[in-house]
Order: sequence, then structure tokens, then C-alpha cells
Amino acid sequence: MPRKKIVYILGAGFSKPAGVPEQKKLLPEILNFAPNNQLKNFLLSLYGHTINVSLEDIFTALDKSISENSIYHRFGIKDNLKLREDFINAIIKSITDKRKIKTIDYINDFAEKLISLRTSSKSTDPFAVISTNWDSLLDNSFESTAINKFTEPGKKRNIFLDYCTYTQYFDKSNIASNLIKAKGFTNIKLLKPHGSVNWCICPSCNSLFIKFAATPKTINTNFCKICKNNLNFEHPLRPLLISPTFLKDFNNVHLKFIWWNAGFELIEATHIVFIGYSLPLSDFELRYLFARSIKKAKIKVILFSENPNSPDNAADATKQRYIEFFGKALKPKDISFEGVENYIQKLRNDKKFYW
Repeated sequence: MPRKKIVYILGAGFSKPAGVPEQKKLLPEILNFAPNNQLKNFLLSLYGHTINVSLEDIFTALDKSISENSIYHRFGIKDNLKLREDFINAIIKSITDKRKIKTIDYINDFAEKLISLRTSSKSTDPFAVISTNWDSLLDNSFESTAINKFTEPGKKRNIFLDYCTYTQYFDKSNIASNLIKAKGFTNIKLLKPHGSVNWCICPSCNSLFIKFAATPKTINTNFCKICKNNLNFEHPLRPLLISPTFLKDFNNVHLKFIWWNAGFELIEATHIVFIGYSLPLSDFELRYLFARSIKKAKIKVILFSENPNSPDNAADATKQRYIEFFGKALKPKDISFEGVENYIQKLRNDKKFYW
């Protein structure tokens, strides 16, 4: 009998109960963190207002003008590069603003449940998590849970987060992802095809560094220790996250490797659970990956509606997108509007329940 392998695919709805703003509500937060009203003035000069401007429109316009080396209204190439950098940094500040976080108990429960599954199945590959989110709440929960609940006092930890690409850590207690299993440790797979707020990359050697509890300040003030130690010069590190644009660039070597690995996780999956992911049409790269890689797996979808028995229009439209996309592979009864917290409570209360 083939072993069960579960892939959890997380969308913005996974982090929403914790207080992380959804993308469509992110712009006011971004403007609050932007320096000297530069971004606000940029939007006012283009649109005449800052209300309900989509981030996709903003970043697509900037990316298009940068790629064509053209002037966008009165903004030249240097202006657009600086504006893009400021927008990214403001996004990171907004997402990592601890004042906005309500609760992470359910995220900690999810992390503990999955680590328990992994440690009880060391000789197998029982699950992977693919997160489309930029925030690092789950990353931090995996890290803290592995240290505080699965490491015996006085002993070295043996459970490490595995981003499924070659990583470096500022924290010396961590080891590179590709060495985890080679050294006999237990890996927890978390693939983030859109990047993450706690990732920063060297523009020279392409080394990817991980900083738990990262902020733009800790990222932009750090330098590449690989280049410093081996080439005798320093490069400031840059954030690595895919901006909300219709001109997404996945050419970074680490992102390519993560997407490649994500495809294999989906191919091998016997069960797939979408949690808080709306399957938007704009995510055509992921939709293509799903269409190419998901063939045999049983599928379950966890969404949220104030009234689960009578979903609102947005929730109902999301349900319809799933039915149209997966067809007979997805049964209507396997689409639930119970929400992420209720679903994870089931996981926590039932030792044998993972699906």
C-alpha cells in the first residue's frame, strides 16, 4: 500500500486571522510606512488619489517602464528603481509590524502538528508546505517549536526548516538546507515560490540568507559574508520577494529551484489541502504548475465565510473557480468554509487526522 503524502498549499487566508493584511488592503499600510510621502506623491501624480489603486497596477507600471528603460509620466529610470525599492521595503515593514499581529496560536498548533508527523515518520516523506505568502509567521513558528518543544534540554537541536534551496543563515545554530538530511537531521519542508520577508540575497554571488524575525533594517544593513570572507569586498543584501505584478520575474536561481521542487512535491502528493488560497486568475504561473503536476491526488479546500452554510459572493466565486479548474478531481463536499482556525483545531484535537 503506497504511503500517504500530504501537501498543504497556503494562501493569504492562512495568515489573515493572525492580523497580516490581505494584499487588497495593503496599500494604506504601505503608505503609512513610506518615507517622506514619496510613494503617496507618486500615486497622486499618476491617479490623482490613493484609494483602491491595485498593487498589480502600480508594480506592473514600474516594472514595464524599468524593463523598457522609459520615462513613466515624469518619472525616469532611476526614479522608478528607487520607487520600486521603497514600495518593497514598505511592504516588508507593513507585514512585519508586530503591532498588527492578533494571535499566532493556531499557527503554532499547525507547526507542532506537522513536526510531530515528521518526527514520527523519519524514514518517509509525509508532507510539504507550499506557501504563497510573504510573511514569516509560519517560518518563525516552525523554528521556535523545533527548538522549544522538540529539543531536549542540554542537547543540540536536530530539526531544521528546509526551504528546498541552498540557504545561509545569520544565526549560526542553523545549517544550510542541502546539508540537513546529509548530516542525519530532520527537515521540515517549507517552499515559498513568491519569496519571503525574511529572505535576503547577495546581488553578486546570489547567496540566499535567512533572517528570522527580519525587518527591512536588518536586511538592508547586512552584507554578504561569503563575498566578504572570500572575495574581500562587501555587497549589501537585498530582499527577495516577488512583487504583485503581471510581469513577475522568477529567473532567480533559488526561485527556479523552489518552483522545480514544488512541482515534484505536487506530483508525489496523494492528498492536497488548499488553506486560505483563493486560486486567483492572476496567479497563472501557479495555476499552470497545478495543472501540470496534480493528477492523482485527492483535493480538499479550506476557505472562510462568515456564514459557512451560506457563503458570501466572494467565497462562492472562489468555490466556483476551484470547481471549474479541477473539474471531477474535486468533489463539492471537499470544499469547506469552516476557516483555517477551525480546520487546524481539528488537526490538533485528533492525533490521526491530517487531511
